[in-house]
Amino acid sequence: MHNTVQLIVASQKERLILENVFRNLGADAVFSQDLNDALSVFEKTRPRAVFIVDGGDPPAEIQIREIARVAPFMPIVVLIRQRDASKAVAYMKTGAFDCAQSPWTEEELRPVYKKALNMSGAALRLDTGQFEKQKTALVLAGMAFSLIFGFASGWFYGFNKYSAEAPPPGTADLPYSHPSG
Repeated sequence: MHNTVQLIVASQKERLILENVFRNLGADAVFSQDLNDALSVFEKTRPRAVFIVDGGDPPAEIQIREIARVAPFMPIVVLIRQRDASKAVAYMKTGAFDCAQSPWTEEELRPVYKKALNMSGAALRLDTGQFEKQKTALVLAGMAFSLIFGFASGWFYGFNKYSAEAPPPGTADLPYSHPSG
């Protein structure tokens, strides 16, 4: 399984720093300049985590919401340029998986990176092929049951209607010498 991560960063300097860090962590980094570029990456490849550098345009809150709309179970990590706990809490309330503060070093990002990759394994995928197979099996079973029930009902009805009926008990001609006669 590939450890592809997507980074949304506008600054070339920050991109080079993060490229080296993620290469050392063993990740294949896909870089995007802005949100539109990032959303187009989702059409081609499915990264296991998204890292957003805050302070870009549009704000990180909007980027988090849009990525969560496209990939609801994707772990989104915000890389904060300056230490600010209230900003980190606000990002996490918006839907970020985690936050990491500057300076972005391998030691700083390794635990966040590993936690994000472990979380990405919990994605929910609907297996529509299996659902279609079950639906087809249920329809065929229902048709077979209806056919058997209809055949049995018709046979029972015909058996009762057309079977040789015994003559109704009527008066029997008994001789006069019989004690009941």
